[in-house]
Amino acid sequence: MSFWKLQNDGTLLEAKNAVYSPKYTIKIGEKYKDLPDGWQEHETEADAREAFNLPSINMIELMEENGVAEEKEIQKIIKIIQIVDKNAVLKEEIFKKEKFLKQEIEK
Repeated sequence: MSFWKLQNDGTLLEAKNAVYSPKYTIKIGEKYKDLPDGWQEHETEADAREAFNLPSINMIELMEENGVAEEKEIQKIIKIIQIVDKNAVLKEEIFKKEKFLKQEIEK
């Protein structure tokens, strides 16, 4: 569990233990009716990104995470991921249709 805050410049901040401010202090594990100053409590970064309506990962983060310096390289990686995701969706649809057909045959 961490506290998360989206800054005006789009930066997502994480506070793993507490947030200390001249106006307030909030600590992980304590119960609050409302969190001050735009802070939210979430289990994971993915949960925080979803709550703040952010993409799961942005291109700069993906490039830094994978040591990729050229944008063309990252575009290739994104295309591969999209193809893999599309294939996974197609496989799930095929599985559902097969399951339906098996149920119909058994009737």
